[in-house]
Amino acid sequence: MVWNKVLVKETISYGTMTALQQSSLYLGKILIQNAINGLGTAVIASFAAATRLESFINILGNSGAAAISVFVAQNSGAHQEKRAFQGFFKGSLMLCVFGSALAGLLYVGATDGLTFFLGKDGPGLAEGVRYLHAICPFYVLCYMGSSFVGLFRGFGFINVVFWGTTLQISSRVILSNIYAQQYGLTAIGYITALGWLLIVTYQLTVYYKTFKSTKDKAMNQATI
Repeated sequence: MVWNKVLVKETISYGTMTALQQSSLYLGKILIQNAINGLGTAVIASFAAATRLESFINILGNSGAAAISVFVAQNSGAHQEKRAFQGFFKGSLMLCVFGSALAGLLYVGATDGLTFFLGKDGPGLAEGVRYLHAICPFYVLCYMGSSFVGLFRGFGFINVVFWGTTLQISSRVILSNIYAQQYGLTAIGYITALGWLLIVTYQLTVYYKTFKSTKDKAMNQATI
């Protein structure tokens, strides 16, 4: 075992940026919850139940991002960029297909799922259903974002993950505090989808600026 200053510095840098990214995400969620708290206890309970249901399909996104990250990092370290990109594309496709199917099931079963937590005549039930019906059709954007998070983490671009997360959560906080009182949980659903769209747009922009030439070069070398 030896002391490697370069690796220690990289580890600290990655750890710090990841901690900042996670902190900004959950701080933003607290501020969004603050906007929802003004809608009354029934809506608060309904939102809590809806997010519990969402957690079942969010597991897929988190796991997919971690799997893509490990695969890309291993192949990037072995100078197998072509294989890294192939894994990213296939992983993204699988994540979006299976994730969209789960989101579709949640859309269809929104009422039954919320009834399990709130009861058949539970207060705020309709509000929770409207929230899930607003957000579920856009969950493919969430899975696309998770795929890119795995890609950027795998190549060591933790700063891209941080700024993307900060962009989407900041927009959600601002818009939620503006529109929640007027439009309720339906607004929160659409605002969340808008946040996903912003982060995917940012990630695609960085991807084409950073990786396009690298990917094309790797693919051409493999063909030759």
